[in-house]
Amino acid sequence: MTSPPPTTTDINVERDTALFMASPTFAGDYLSIPENQQPQQPLPPQQQQQEQLLTKSEEEESDDERVVSDSSMIWKDFMAGNFAGIAGIIAGHPFDTVKTRIQTNPTKYSTNVFKCLADIVRKESVFGLYKGMASPVLRVGILNALIFGVYGNTMRFLDGWRGVSNGRYASDDDEDELDEEGRRRRTISEFYTDIFVAGALGGLVNCAVCSPLELVKTRLQIQDASNHQLYKGPIDCIGKTWKLEGIRGVFKGMYATILRDMPSYGVYFVGYEFFKGRWGESPFALLMAGGSAGVFCWILSYPFDVVKSRIQAQPVAPTPGHDLYKGVIDCTVKSCRREGYGVLFRGLNSAIVRAFPVNAVTFFTYEMILKILNAREGGDEEEDDSDESL
Repeated sequence: MTSPPPTTTDINVERDTALFMASPTFAGDYLSIPENQQPQQPLPPQQQQQEQLLTKSEEEESDDERVVSDSSMIWKDFMAGNFAGIAGIIAGHPFDTVKTRIQTNPTKYSTNVFKCLADIVRKESVFGLYKGMASPVLRVGILNALIFGVYGNTMRFLDGWRGVSNGRYASDDDEDELDEEGRRRRTISEFYTDIFVAGALGGLVNCAVCSPLELVKTRLQIQDASNHQLYKGPIDCIGKTWKLEGIRGVFKGMYATILRDMPSYGVYFVGYEFFKGRWGESPFALLMAGGSAGVFCWILSYPFDVVKSRIQAQPVAPTPGHDLYKGVIDCTVKSCRREGYGVLFRGLNSAIVRAFPVNAVTFFTYEMILKILNAREGGDEEEDDSDESL
């Protein structure tokens, strides 16, 4: 029995069906199944082992890059801190000389900063303002490496200990408390607590080198034209002190230095980060933040600086007066009893006048050198990538 001949309608349906199945739309919808919907075939054991080795290798390379980055940051902190310290000394040493002379010999020098400055220039020329500068210039590399190195490494340690991002704290305006890499941001209390701790540790380590060098600086600064020039320079000063008083003489004033530097460096870095967060990171804002942090820090720590200077200004044994003060408490009590409590703030105006430009220049130089070093490293990495591509 034969089938009936196809009608016109049947022919049209078959033609339309053939055309649709041959069309790109049908082929794309039928053949292009999304990858996430395709059934995953298990890899052969050998290929699975290769994938695991590749993943482990990538993780190790990432760890190595992180270690290299941390080592690079230590080196950058040293370089930037070194240049910043030199710039700060050049900017502020004249005012430091004025401060020291007002602190140690108030009957001879006017407590007016600019009058005292003019008197020194008139009697000893401008070079009189830079007496004792060789000692701080010698120490800036070591001290800034210690301060910024300990500060930076402590902050990185606290990052890992807390499991947080190394950026600023999460503000109220932030929608997400996580950074781009998924790590938690510090709270505001954690942020400033960590900065204070890191800065205080930097100040403590700094004291071991700072105390004997400040002893030399102080004793050279108080030598004026009318006094017998006991010391010819920093090496002569440290040599004679060691010979006559031993190691205790070299580290005279150490306790006062610790009481001054531990809290003051904590406040110093906290103040800088606070002001920088409020004012931004433009050159003018960095100068203002650094100068303001320095002024605030000196106001809080100045009484300990007065006591330290008086202890270190005592002559070497067996010169009369070498044992005038037995220590920090004895010096504080005797000075206040003899000259009133105002003695603890004598010369503060000169310290403030000096603190602003010194710390403005110091932090500004530090930030600029870091930016230059980071930009240079980024350029080197780009060159390396281009070389590898060739």
